[in-house]
Amino acid sequence: MRSASRKPKRLRRKSTVPLNIQHARECHNNVEKQYRTRLKIRFEKLLMVLQASKLKNEGKGEDDSVDPDYSYSRGEVLDAARQRILTLEEVNKCLTSQIKELKKSFMAGRGRQ
Repeated sequence: MRSASRKPKRLRRKSTVPLNIQHARECHNNVEKQYRTRLKIRFEKLLMVLQASKLKNEGKGEDDSVDPDYSYSRGEVLDAARQRILTLEEVNKCLTSQIKELKKSFMAGRGRQ
């Protein structure tokens, strides 16, 4: 039995949306869901690559361990990817300069012979 202070729930009326509009909405919602799913999969793949790269670097002495059950946001994944790209660019610069130095010393050594 209901008490007098409680208001009855309002029943929602189904809006009378034409079938063509309802179908268009469903199609649009499906397309959006597929897009979100594809995007999520791509972020997961990027995160896996970053984590694999991180594991390789940890073997070289870098330790930045995080709980394996931690769920990264998409922004964090993008920040990590950006940081990894910057690190790789720096490594590339160092390797390029080492190659130049080795070429220089090789050419200098050949000239003496």
